[in-house]
Amino acid sequence: MRAVYVEWADSETIELGGWSLVKEINHEIHVCVTVGWLAREDSESIVVASSISASGDQCSCACVIPKVSIVRRLYIAVPKRKVKNV
Repeated sequence: MRAVYVEWADSETIELGGWSLVKEINHEIHVCVTVGWLAREDSESIVVASSISASGDQCSCACVIPKVSIVRRLYIAVPKRKVKNV
């Protein structure tokens, strides 16, 4: 399992409070940063988990990020684990 740093463009729901003119809707793209373990990847998305088990078969707090939203992805060097499974 690899550690990863991901910058990704977030989606936003704008509460308009009723009918509004489309040209008057103010919006801004926000870039988020997620750091964690690359738990899964397929052709459409990646899954980044905040924690993984030592064996790598379980994870916690997973974030699914569509690949079309990824602005930048960097892999993080992590030293080899010294503690054996308990």
